Amino acid sequence: MNCAPVIIRELRVAARRSRTYFARSLAALIVLLMTVGMVYAGFGNALSAASAGKELFLAISTLGFAYVLLNGASSTADCLSQEKREGTIGLLFLTNLKGFEIVAGKLVSRTANAAYCVAAALPALGLAIFLGGVTGRDFFLMTLVLMNGLFFSAGFGLLASACCR
Repeated sequence: MNCAPVIIRELRVAARRSRTYFARSLAALIVLLMTVGMVYAGFGNALSAASAGKELFLAISTLGFAYVLLNGASSTADCLSQEKREGTIGLLFLTNLKGFEIVAGKLVSRTANAAYCVAAALPALGLAIFLGGVTGRDFFLMTLVLMNGLFFSAGFGLLASACCR
């Protein structure tokens, strides 16, 4: 499988957008504010530390799952149909790349920004372990759920992009 040229091309295009940096910074800022609020509530005797950890874990994982489902589908919903509309998909097939490699390259490159935003939220999600009420197994399973949800929603968006013009 040689989908590296497509991935590199698409990542270079995405790196030039200011939206890429803004999305990562905004995701980290939202999670940071939620974490500071829960830590303050946990140590300010408004909640016990264990319940603050549980609430922080629940809030960040719910927000992350909603983000993953919406952003994964919306980021890939137009990638193949845009190439078809612009007439550049034929140029990709002139190379020695197979159809699967083009689709895999588009999938990886379009979901990289969403995966980076999820990765920015994982340290705050792990902080819930130290507050209490959440085990390391819960953290690991939620990480898998978020990444699997991202892959599922991106695949759904890619299917919609392949079927529609």
